[in-house]
Amino acid sequence: FRVTLVGEGKRGKSSLVNALLGEILSPVREAVPETAAVAEFFYAPQPRYAVRWLDEEQFAHLADYLAGEEENLLLRGKVEALRGLTTLTSRTDIPDYLAVDGRYAALTARVSIGLPVELLRPGMVLVDTPGLNATDSFQDYLAYEESLSADCLIFVMDARRPDSASELRLLRKLAASGRAVSIIGVLTGVDRLNEADGLEDAKARALGILGEACRGAEGLRVLGLAAVNARAAMLARTGGAGTADRAALRELGHLFDLLRAALAADSGKEEYRSRVLARWAALRA
Repeated sequence: FRVTLVGEGKRGKSSLVNALLGEILSPVREAVPETAAVAEFFYAPQPRYAVRWLDEEQFAHLADYLAGEEENLLLRGKVEALRGLTTLTSRTDIPDYLAVDGRYAALTARVSIGLPVELLRPGMVLVDTPGLNATDSFQDYLAYEESLSADCLIFVMDARRPDSASELRLLRKLAASGRAVSIIGVLTGVDRLNEADGLEDAKARALGILGEACRGAEGLRVLGLAAVNARAAMLARTGGAGTADRAALRELGHLFDLLRAALAADSGKEEYRSRVLARWAALRA
Protein backbone atom coordinates (compact mmCIF):
# COMPACT_ATOMS: atom_id res chain seq x y z
CA PHE A 1 0.00 0.00 0.00
CA ARG A 2 1.93 3.02 -1.32
CA VAL A 3 1.46 6.30 0.54
CA THR A 4 3.11 9.19 -1.34
CA LEU A 5 3.68 12.72 -0.06
CA VAL A 6 3.62 15.57 -2.58
CA GLY A 7 3.69 19.37 -2.37
CA GLU A 8 5.94 22.34 -2.99
CA GLY A 9 9.36 22.64 -1.37
CA LYS A 10 9.55 23.71 2.28
CA ARG A 11 6.05 22.43 3.05
CA GLY A 12 7.46 20.00 5.62
CA LYS A 13 7.05 16.75 3.64
CA SER A 14 10.33 15.22 4.79
CA SER A 15 9.71 16.27 8.40
CA LEU A 16 6.28 14.65 8.16
CA VAL A 17 7.79 11.43 6.78
CA ASN A 18 10.24 11.37 9.69
CA ALA A 19 7.41 12.00 12.15
CA LEU A 20 5.37 9.11 10.73
CA LEU A 21 8.37 6.77 10.82
CA GLY A 22 9.55 7.92 14.24
CA GLU A 23 13.12 8.25 12.93
CA ILE A 24 15.01 10.98 11.10
CA LEU A 25 15.67 9.27 7.77
CA SER A 26 14.64 11.77 5.09
CA PRO A 27 17.02 14.77 5.06
CA VAL A 28 15.62 18.11 6.21
CA ARG A 29 17.06 21.61 6.18
CA GLU A 30 15.66 24.71 7.86
CA ALA A 31 15.95 27.38 5.17
CA VAL A 32 15.80 25.72 1.74
CA PRO A 33 14.18 22.67 0.09
CA GLU A 34 16.38 19.65 0.72
CA THR A 35 14.97 16.56 -1.04
CA ALA A 36 16.14 16.22 -4.65
CA ALA A 37 15.17 12.59 -5.43
CA VAL A 38 12.43 10.14 -4.52
CA ALA A 39 12.87 8.25 -1.25
CA GLU A 40 10.76 5.18 -0.49
CA PHE A 41 10.73 3.46 2.89
CA PHE A 42 9.61 -0.14 3.38
CA TYR A 43 9.89 -2.76 6.10
CA ALA A 44 12.92 -5.05 6.30
CA PRO A 45 14.15 -7.04 9.34
CA GLN A 46 17.67 -5.76 8.63
CA PRO A 47 18.62 -2.47 6.94
CA ARG A 48 18.57 -2.65 3.14
CA TYR A 49 19.48 0.08 0.68
CA ALA A 50 19.20 0.43 -3.07
CA VAL A 51 19.73 3.28 -5.53
CA ARG A 52 18.08 3.54 -8.92
CA TRP A 53 19.85 5.88 -11.30
CA LEU A 54 17.96 7.86 -13.91
CA ASP A 55 16.86 5.43 -16.59
CA GLU A 56 17.12 6.13 -20.30
CA GLU A 57 13.66 7.68 -20.59
CA GLN A 58 14.19 9.90 -17.59
CA PHE A 59 17.65 10.84 -18.72
CA ALA A 60 16.25 11.77 -22.14
CA HIS A 61 13.84 14.11 -20.38
CA LEU A 62 16.72 15.62 -18.43
CA ALA A 63 18.82 15.89 -21.59
CA ASP A 64 16.02 17.86 -23.27
CA TYR A 65 15.85 20.13 -20.27
CA LEU A 66 19.60 20.80 -20.49
CA ALA A 67 19.75 20.91 -24.30
CA GLY A 68 22.47 23.21 -25.60
CA GLU A 69 24.13 23.60 -22.21
CA GLU A 70 27.67 22.47 -21.57
CA GLU A 71 26.58 20.68 -18.40
CA ASN A 72 24.62 18.21 -20.50
CA LEU A 73 27.78 16.48 -21.78
CA LEU A 74 29.35 16.60 -18.35
CA LEU A 75 26.26 15.01 -16.87
CA ARG A 76 26.30 12.20 -19.44
CA GLY A 77 29.88 11.46 -18.50
CA LYS A 78 29.02 11.40 -14.81
CA VAL A 79 26.14 9.00 -15.36
CA GLU A 80 28.30 6.55 -17.26
CA ALA A 81 31.07 6.81 -14.69
CA LEU A 82 28.81 6.32 -11.69
CA ARG A 83 26.25 3.83 -12.98
CA GLY A 84 26.76 0.59 -11.09
CA LEU A 85 29.87 1.86 -9.30
CA THR A 86 28.39 3.64 -6.31
CA THR A 87 26.43 1.72 -3.68
CA LEU A 88 24.52 3.07 -0.72
CA THR A 89 25.43 0.94 2.28
CA SER A 90 24.75 3.10 5.33
CA ARG A 91 21.98 5.40 6.50
CA THR A 92 24.59 8.06 7.24
CA ASP A 93 25.24 8.28 3.49
CA ILE A 94 21.58 8.84 2.55
CA PRO A 95 22.01 12.64 2.09
CA ASP A 96 24.61 11.97 -0.64
CA TYR A 97 21.79 10.61 -2.79
CA LEU A 98 18.74 12.57 -1.61
CA ALA A 99 19.92 16.03 -0.54
CA VAL A 100 19.99 18.90 -3.04
CA ASP A 101 23.75 19.27 -2.66
CA GLY A 102 24.38 15.52 -2.35
CA ARG A 103 27.27 14.12 -4.43
CA TYR A 104 25.03 11.80 -6.46
CA ALA A 105 21.63 13.50 -6.17
CA ALA A 106 21.63 14.83 -9.73
CA LEU A 107 21.91 11.27 -11.03
CA THR A 108 19.51 9.58 -8.60
CA ALA A 109 15.90 8.79 -9.48
CA ARG A 110 15.04 6.82 -6.36
CA VAL A 111 16.52 5.64 -3.08
CA SER A 112 14.84 2.59 -1.53
CA ILE A 113 15.39 2.08 2.18
CA GLY A 114 14.27 -0.98 4.11
CA LEU A 115 14.33 -0.69 7.88
CA PRO A 116 12.71 -2.47 10.86
CA VAL A 117 10.16 0.32 11.48
CA GLU A 118 6.90 -0.92 13.01
CA LEU A 119 4.63 1.31 10.94
CA LEU A 120 5.91 -0.33 7.76
CA ARG A 121 5.86 -3.95 8.95
CA PRO A 122 2.45 -4.87 7.45
CA GLY A 123 3.58 -3.81 3.99
CA MET A 124 3.05 -0.08 3.76
CA VAL A 125 5.55 1.83 1.62
CA LEU A 126 5.99 5.50 2.53
CA VAL A 127 7.29 7.72 -0.30
CA ASP A 128 8.85 11.18 -0.01
CA THR A 129 9.12 13.24 -3.21
CA PRO A 130 11.06 16.34 -4.28
CA GLY A 131 9.27 19.65 -3.89
CA LEU A 132 7.13 20.88 -6.76
CA ASN A 133 7.97 24.15 -8.51
CA ALA A 134 11.69 23.65 -7.87
CA THR A 135 14.40 25.33 -9.93
CA ASP A 136 14.94 21.98 -11.64
CA SER A 137 11.62 21.15 -13.32
CA PHE A 138 12.67 17.50 -13.52
CA GLN A 139 11.72 17.22 -9.86
CA ASP A 140 8.10 18.00 -10.78
CA TYR A 141 8.25 15.08 -13.21
CA LEU A 142 9.55 12.72 -10.51
CA ALA A 143 6.77 13.77 -8.12
CA TYR A 144 4.09 13.26 -10.78
CA GLU A 145 5.55 9.89 -11.77
CA GLU A 146 5.33 8.74 -8.14
CA SER A 147 1.76 10.02 -7.83
CA LEU A 148 0.70 7.70 -10.64
CA SER A 149 1.69 4.62 -8.61
CA ALA A 150 0.27 5.79 -5.26
CA ASP A 151 -2.65 4.14 -3.46
CA CYS A 152 -2.93 7.14 -1.16
CA LEU A 153 -1.65 10.65 -1.76
CA ILE A 154 -0.82 12.95 1.16
CA PHE A 155 -1.11 16.42 -0.33
CA VAL A 156 0.93 18.83 1.82
CA MET A 157 -0.13 22.48 1.58
CA ASP A 158 0.89 25.74 3.24
CA ALA A 159 -1.92 26.96 5.51
CA ARG A 160 -1.30 30.53 4.37
CA ARG A 161 -1.45 29.71 0.65
CA PRO A 162 -3.08 26.34 -0.07
CA ASP A 163 -3.81 27.21 -3.70
CA SER A 164 -0.29 26.95 -5.15
CA ALA A 165 -0.39 26.77 -8.96
CA SER A 166 2.13 23.91 -9.19
CA GLU A 167 0.22 21.81 -6.68
CA LEU A 168 -3.11 22.39 -8.43
CA ARG A 169 -1.48 21.50 -11.74
CA LEU A 170 -0.32 18.15 -10.39
CA LEU A 171 -3.80 17.39 -9.02
CA ARG A 172 -5.43 18.16 -12.35
CA LYS A 173 -2.93 15.97 -14.20
CA LEU A 174 -3.65 13.19 -11.74
CA ALA A 175 -7.40 13.65 -12.24
CA ALA A 176 -6.93 13.45 -16.01
CA SER A 177 -4.90 10.24 -15.69
CA GLY A 178 -7.91 8.25 -14.47
CA ARG A 179 -6.02 6.85 -11.47
CA ALA A 180 -7.98 5.68 -8.42
CA VAL A 181 -6.30 7.37 -5.45
CA SER A 182 -7.35 8.37 -1.94
CA ILE A 183 -6.24 11.92 -1.11
CA ILE A 184 -5.50 13.29 2.35
CA GLY A 185 -4.80 16.98 2.73
CA VAL A 186 -2.25 18.15 5.29
CA LEU A 187 -1.91 21.81 6.23
CA THR A 188 1.50 22.82 7.53
CA GLY A 189 2.74 26.21 8.69
CA VAL A 190 -0.36 26.64 10.86
CA ASP A 191 1.79 28.21 13.58
CA ARG A 192 2.45 31.11 11.20
CA LEU A 193 -1.20 32.04 10.68
CA ASN A 194 -1.95 35.52 11.97
CA GLU A 195 -5.61 35.52 12.94
CA ALA A 196 -7.01 33.52 15.83
CA ASP A 197 -9.70 32.02 13.62
CA GLY A 198 -7.39 31.67 10.64
CA LEU A 199 -6.95 27.91 10.99
CA GLU A 200 -10.60 27.04 10.39
CA ASP A 201 -10.71 29.38 7.40
CA ALA A 202 -7.52 27.79 6.03
CA LYS A 203 -8.96 24.29 6.48
CA ALA A 204 -12.19 25.20 4.69
CA ARG A 205 -10.27 26.82 1.84
CA ALA A 206 -7.91 23.85 1.45
CA LEU A 207 -10.76 21.32 1.41
CA GLY A 208 -12.57 23.44 -1.16
CA ILE A 209 -9.48 23.55 -3.36
CA LEU A 210 -8.94 19.79 -3.14
CA GLY A 211 -12.60 19.09 -3.86
CA GLU A 212 -12.68 21.42 -6.85
CA ALA A 213 -9.47 20.01 -8.34
CA CYS A 214 -10.86 16.48 -8.07
CA ARG A 215 -14.35 17.30 -9.32
CA GLY A 216 -15.42 14.98 -12.11
CA ALA A 217 -12.54 12.55 -11.48
CA GLU A 218 -14.31 9.36 -10.45
CA GLY A 219 -11.21 7.69 -9.04
CA LEU A 220 -10.05 10.50 -6.73
CA ARG A 221 -11.46 10.50 -3.19
CA VAL A 222 -10.70 13.31 -0.73
CA LEU A 223 -10.86 11.64 2.68
CA GLY A 224 -10.18 14.63 4.90
CA LEU A 225 -7.67 17.13 6.17
CA ALA A 226 -5.18 17.29 9.04
CA ALA A 227 -3.36 20.38 10.30
CA VAL A 228 0.12 19.30 11.44
CA ASN A 229 3.13 21.26 12.65
CA ALA A 230 5.47 18.90 10.81
CA ARG A 231 8.71 19.95 12.49
CA ALA A 232 7.23 19.83 16.00
CA ALA A 233 5.71 16.42 15.27
CA MET A 234 9.06 15.15 13.98
CA LEU A 235 10.91 16.37 17.07
CA ALA A 236 8.26 14.94 19.39
CA ARG A 237 8.35 11.53 17.70
CA THR A 238 12.14 11.29 17.36
CA GLY A 239 13.11 12.61 20.78
CA GLY A 240 14.56 15.82 19.39
CA ALA A 241 12.45 18.02 21.65
CA GLY A 242 13.03 18.47 25.37
CA THR A 243 9.42 17.57 26.12
CA ALA A 244 6.82 15.90 23.93
CA ASP A 245 4.67 18.40 22.05
CA ARG A 246 1.23 16.99 22.88
CA ALA A 247 -0.57 19.20 20.37
CA ALA A 248 1.73 18.09 17.55
CA LEU A 249 1.30 14.42 18.51
CA ARG A 250 -2.48 14.87 18.64
CA GLU A 251 -2.44 16.40 15.13
CA LEU A 252 -0.27 13.53 13.90
CA GLY A 253 -2.73 11.07 15.46
CA HIS A 254 -5.49 12.56 13.31
CA LEU A 255 -3.34 11.95 10.23
CA PHE A 256 -2.88 8.30 11.31
CA ASP A 257 -6.67 8.01 11.53
CA LEU A 258 -7.08 9.40 8.01
CA LEU A 259 -4.48 6.92 6.75
CA ARG A 260 -6.48 4.12 8.33
CA ALA A 261 -9.56 5.42 6.50
CA ALA A 262 -7.62 5.42 3.23
CA LEU A 263 -6.67 1.81 3.77
CA ALA A 264 -10.23 0.84 4.68
CA ALA A 265 -11.48 2.48 1.46
CA ASP A 266 -9.09 0.47 -0.69
CA SER A 267 -11.16 -2.45 -1.91
CA GLY A 268 -9.71 -5.73 -3.13
CA LYS A 269 -7.09 -6.08 -0.40
CA GLU A 270 -9.18 -7.65 2.34
CA GLU A 271 -6.57 -9.76 4.09
CA TYR A 272 -3.91 -7.12 3.78
CA ARG A 273 -6.26 -4.41 5.05
CA SER A 274 -7.20 -6.36 8.18
CA ARG A 275 -3.56 -6.99 9.06
CA VAL A 276 -2.60 -3.32 8.68
CA LEU A 277 -5.64 -2.02 10.59
CA ALA A 278 -4.85 -4.39 13.42
CA ARG A 279 -1.23 -3.24 13.46
CA TRP A 280 -2.19 0.43 13.51
CA ALA A 281 -4.73 -0.16 16.25
CA ALA A 282 -1.92 -1.64 18.34
CA LEU A 283 0.37 1.30 17.57
CA ARG A 284 -2.32 3.82 18.57
CA ALA A 285 -3.23 1.98 21.78
